[in-house]
Amino acid sequence: RLQKYLEIYLDCDYAENFLRWTQEDSDWLEEALVTYIGGKQNSEHEWMANNLIRSATLFSTRPIVVVVFDTIFHPPAWWKAFPNVIVFGMNPGMQIPVSFNFNKLRAML
Repeated sequence: RLQKYLEIYLDCDYAENFLRWTQEDSDWLEEALVTYIGGKQNSEHEWMANNLIRSATLFSTRPIVVVVFDTIFHPPAWWKAFPNVIVFGMNPGMQIPVSFNFNKLRAML
């Protein structure tokens, strides 16, 4: 019943970056930074994600995985210029009236 909330797919625009960071015999990333986003374009959340991506690009040797949790948000085109950015998509989360951030947990899984 909950399986559909854990299905994830690679954004095809980032397939080349994904292949750069994985091995031929495994699709797992050895290490990565992980964040998530959803919602309207040009929002405060997008601004924070942009700054996080810039920072990770400048100061980390690891890839940064960005999980998009809805069908509204589309990654800015300039993200593709960074070889360490890998974008995945997930179905929108469960509509549960609790204060926990389940998208954060789903991104980490």
